[in-house]
Amino acid sequence: MKRRRVLALLGGSVAALSGCSGDESETPPVTPADVPGGNGTNDGDGPNGEVTPPPGDWTVVDLRTVRRTLALPTPWYAADDAEVRVWFAGTATADHPATIRATLTNRMQGPNTIALRDLPPFGDPYSAPPDAGIDRPYRDALAFAPTERTDLAEAIPGVERTAEGYWRLPETGTWLPETLELGSGETVAGEFVLVRHPEARGYPTGCYEWRSGETRFTVAAWDTGAPGPDETSRFAGESVPSLPDASSVAWFHEAGGTTPAFLEPSAERVEAPARVGFTLYNHSGDEMGGNRHDWRLFKLVDGEWFHVVPWAIPVPYTTLPPGGTEEWTIRAFSGRAAPCDDGIDVGYLGGGRYAFRVALSRESDGESDDDGEGVHAALFDLDAPAIEVTPTDDVRAARDGERVVVTSPRHRAEGEHRRPATLTLTRTDADADERLVPEQVMRRRLRGLRNALAGVEAGVETVVLRTDERTAERAVDYDADSRTVEFEGDTYRVTVSRGQ
Repeated sequence: MKRRRVLALLGGSVAALSGCSGDESETPPVTPADVPGGNGTNDGDGPNGEVTPPPGDWTVVDLRTVRRTLALPTPWYAADDAEVRVWFAGTATADHPATIRATLTNRMQGPNTIALRDLPPFGDPYSAPPDAGIDRPYRDALAFAPTERTDLAEAIPGVERTAEGYWRLPETGTWLPETLELGSGETVAGEFVLVRHPEARGYPTGCYEWRSGETRFTVAAWDTGAPGPDETSRFAGESVPSLPDASSVAWFHEAGGTTPAFLEPSAERVEAPARVGFTLYNHSGDEMGGNRHDWRLFKLVDGEWFHVVPWAIPVPYTTLPPGGTEEWTIRAFSGRAAPCDDGIDVGYLGGGRYAFRVALSRESDGESDDDGEGVHAALFDLDAPAIEVTPTDDVRAARDGERVVVTSPRHRAEGEHRRPATLTLTRTDADADERLVPEQVMRRRLRGLRNALAGVEAGVETVVLRTDERTAERAVDYDADSRTVEFEGDTYRVTVSRGQ
């Protein structure tokens, strides 16, 4: 893939823009006690001097020293019945680092000795490197350092600003106690600056995590001026139809360097069997809303999209905060799917172009409206043999002239929804209600239609499938008795007869 060129964060240029001389390697250490707590953001001080967290579940700030935007969750809960609320009180400038206000509350019914190590920003000051699954050195970490407005602090570290523009610690250390005892409902507050590790080089984008046991606290960082994907899609410049179930589609191949939210595939051309991952990035200051479980896979045939999977979805409302990511993985097979623990296994996919889409969008960008939902989608090409519709292993067929009778063991099976029925497939010249492709017919839900179409051959006008009522009804929908479909150039009338 062609790598999109991005403006480099040159040390001399940043220093000059921020009022620092390009000849200086770093500024003298300063004590964050002199750092103003506001700078145009909510510093959390109430009318009576109490610390009051701002509303909302996340907080975002654009740094003025380097081209980075940071986002962090406002409330989070940890072990020991402790509740932490964290928010940005001021951005980073040439005079001071980004400032964080925080509260720690004991939610236990009674006194509680809280282990602070597991509770950033009150605990271990250092994050893991961004996206720790990638081979990055420990020094790429971020750090929380207390200011004099943190009464718990046993010492106040200095901070310094590099010629590249970012603030960092001159040396490592820890400055707060290991434990804290709070009464029931008691709250303590603190102020911190968010800076780089003393040995940091540059300011990598990604997710910085503070991890201890099951505790996960994340600060997301992205390029303020270029929040979009780093790579150019192989489909860039191509035009495809809109997806049939969405009012608007934000395609990955149409995303640019300034696109704040996008669904990026791990590969855009694969050979079956294949694994394709999809990551939705929200590099914006807005929360994305929708349903993370509402993903769909489509195939493009003759300029038309055909919905392949899934048949049904759970319907909770879910969100993706600023700086958040969400991941999905498709395991594509040209034959029967092998069960997978690390993805969504989809079998019987023939070669061609596919689209994977998810129903999460940002209303502030007009990605959704009252007429339907906005979605994010990505294309990929699958190299695989064409799919041939074949019967399931448990049926038997008998031909009598222009008529084929296919019998399933479900026809006389006992149990709920096992009442007998027949599904009759007859060639017709009538207009079709819809067109189907093999990738749809081979789904388990349509096994009745699959077994009927598999019985079609030269000279056959009618196929009768003897099966159970549920299987037959799924071929036409439960509230109908018939359906007319087009399949591979021919049109068929599909009719259900119950109790036969």
